[in-house]
Order: sequence, then C-alpha cells, then structure tokens
Amino acid sequence: MGAGAGAVGGGGMAIANSGGGGGGDSPPPDNGDPADQIIIRTASDNVNSLTPVAPKSITVDAADELAGRRIRRVRVRLEFDPVDPGPETFDVTYSGRVILSGTAQNAPRSDQVDVVGTTDTQVIIRVLSSEQAEGTFTYRWNATVTYFLE
Repeated sequence: MGAGAGAVGGGGMAIANSGGGGGGDSPPPDNGDPADQIIIRTASDNVNSLTPVAPKSITVDAADELAGRRIRRVRVRLEFDPVDPGPETFDVTYSGRVILSGTAQNAPRSDQVDVVGTTDTQVIIRVLSSEQAEGTFTYRWNATVTYFLE
C-alpha cells in the first residue's frame, strides 16, 4: 500500500514593488515556514484474528499541537485492504458526521476527503463489520490526517 503525503512546495517568487516616491516600500510580512501551518497525524491497524474484532475504532487527535492556531481545513486519506475475500465496512467521522464510508472486498481501496468550516480536532476511523473468510477476520488500513491551520 502506498502512503499518502502532503507537500508544500514552491518555485521562485518574484516581488515587484511599485509606487511613488517617498518613504520606501515595506518588506512583505513574514508568515513563517508554511510547514508550521500543517499538522500530519497517521494511524493504522492490522487485524488477523480467529474471533470477531468489529466494531473497532481509533481516534486521531491534534489538540495537543494547535498552540493557539485554528484549524481551517482537514484532509483524511484512508487506504483500506481487506486482505481476504470477506468484506469489511468502515467509516470516518469528523465533527459529529460521517465524512467517508464504504466497503472493501477483494481489492484494496483508497479514499480521500477534505472538510472545510469546522475546527474539531478529532477524526474517528471505525471498522463497523468484518466478515470471516478462510477461518479468520483479516484486514489492514492506514490513514493520514492532515490539519491545515491558520
């Protein structure tokens, strides 16, 4: 499974100052390093069990890293591999609502969603059901949650 990653990059930047004579132009404000405006958290699970392991949830939380900054947007990327032929259903909840849901069966799947307009710090990834196949309940998933800050 590949891992999703966010990148902030830039080519050259040109600043053109124009204006009348007199007092000179002010330098542009220093907004700091763009990487300081992003928090990336990851979570994963790998299940291979003879007994049922669903429903099961894992919470991703960035509250401890906000340091007075506000969340402007949250991106969730989920890569889910059912491993065996039995289906698994899952969902992702953010700010009290389901923002991703689906069923993985026979092949890995990858989903991504961006949510704007809420400042909740918690994303909950849940496996709602897992069907036994070949004597075991088997699946694995990886999630990347990117918090874009102001």
